[in-house]
Amino acid sequence: MKKLQEILKPFLPVIFGALLLLFYLNWLSYAGLGLVLGILAVILAAYNLAVGITSVIMSDKLSPSAKKALSAVSVGSFAVFMFLYFLFITIAGADGFGPNGWVIALLGMIVSLFMSATYFAGAFANVPALKKLSQLASLLFVLVLILKVLFDATGDPVNLGAINVVEFAIYFIYTNILFSSIAADGAKAE
Repeated sequence: MKKLQEILKPFLPVIFGALLLLFYLNWLSYAGLGLVLGILAVILAAYNLAVGITSVIMSDKLSPSAKKALSAVSVGSFAVFMFLYFLFITIAGADGFGPNGWVIALLGMIVSLFMSATYFAGAFANVPALKKLSQLASLLFVLVLILKVLFDATGDPVNLGAINVVEFAIYFIYTNILFSSIAADGAKAE
């Protein structure tokens, strides 16, 4: 299993970008905020595909700082995208939210911004306390992604048959990319 993980690791951004593209491509037929979110998701997916393909093809030709910058933008921009997702869903469906829906939406917005800010700062600053704060923010962000899978936008729990498998796969792959990035930054800091 460990060997399979090492083989797939360089391809995770490509898989993440492809799934993100396929998941949000139909959103381009929506109107209003759904269309805006679809456009942003397609741009983010194209960026992740480009970074993933570039990293696989030119892995030995890219400098460590270029790899770090590309990875940081990829990881941090998804958190910004999720902030916009929670914001747009809140704007569009605020009338139907229950208390649980409000808590998850507000927590999602706050943690997404907190994670992106601390992740960008922790990736480029060599401050151990900031790296620890970035790790905490990343764990909270993963918790928010888990809550998004387990509860719908109104705050009601999702039945097992209603869990979106592609969305779960996107979040799982992103979590692997995020934790690999944090582990690499932690190893370089020590």
